[in-house]
Amino acid sequence: MILSYANSISKKIFSIDKDYLMVLTIFILVLFSSKAMAFSVTAPEQVIVSDTSSFYVDIFNDSDKPLDLTVNFYSPLKSEVVAPKIIAPKAKATVKITLTNTKYNSSKLINSTVEVNLGGVVQKKEIELKFQEKSTDMLNGVGAFIGGIFTFGPIVEEISKFSLFEQIVFWFLVIIAVILVIAFVARVKNRV
Repeated sequence: MILSYANSISKKIFSIDKDYLMVLTIFILVLFSSKAMAFSVTAPEQVIVSDTSSFYVDIFNDSDKPLDLTVNFYSPLKSEVVAPKIIAPKAKATVKITLTNTKYNSSKLINSTVEVNLGGVVQKKEIELKFQEKSTDMLNGVGAFIGGIFTFGPIVEEISKFSLFEQIVFWFLVIIAVILVIAFVARVKNRV
């Protein structure tokens, strides 16, 4: 007695076969290959500067070993950087940068750069300095917090750190995963 292929499929709606295992494998590869850097840097996009102002930069060491830390701040203002020398594995360090303004009047914008070197890997972050006559340190912290919530900057920065080869492999795996998901959905729809 010969059973048709359609009848055997209708009996096994959710059977596991090699295509489903391949989709799962591709998803796992895409998921775990998307992390390229051993650390991340979080800094405000804009700092309001009066006579003397401070802001904080958070650095997270995502590696499994302690790494040496060097932080430089490039700006025409006098600045003081207070940072630890080493960050423990899977730990966060907060760097305090204090700016002293003796040159600029209010309503002027200047771009500056925070350069973080962690274990030989360098990451730069642009910060806009906005000058103001009165001290508004409390408003500066609130504005940096609100600005940091509604930005996609960290995601874009992490993807931009991939080398060309890593980007090609990443996007290739994403495209393959999308094709396999579409095929999976079409198969399940056809079986029902």
